[in-house]
Amino acid sequence: VFPENVDAFRVLVAVESQWEMPGMAGGRCAVSLIECEAAMRMLGIKRTPDLFQRLQLMIARSRSIRLRQHAEAIERGKRDRK
Repeated sequence: VFPENVDAFRVLVAVESQWEMPGMAGGRCAVSLIECEAAMRMLGIKRTPDLFQRLQLMIARSRSIRLRQHAEAIERGKRDRK
């Protein structure tokens, strides 16, 4: 992790268990920014526009990875049932 991204990464790790994942019928894949703000306060991290932008980029990348993994798991489940 680059030094300028450490605080955003710490927040993302702190809210790891707060992700909402889609079910079999779909749905949203997101982490609440309210949870992120609470994590920042608890970690003593100053909330700045730069940090918010870095956090949003990390969340977006993490979302795309999570959705791909979710889709792969659904496909494996379908193959296993055959």
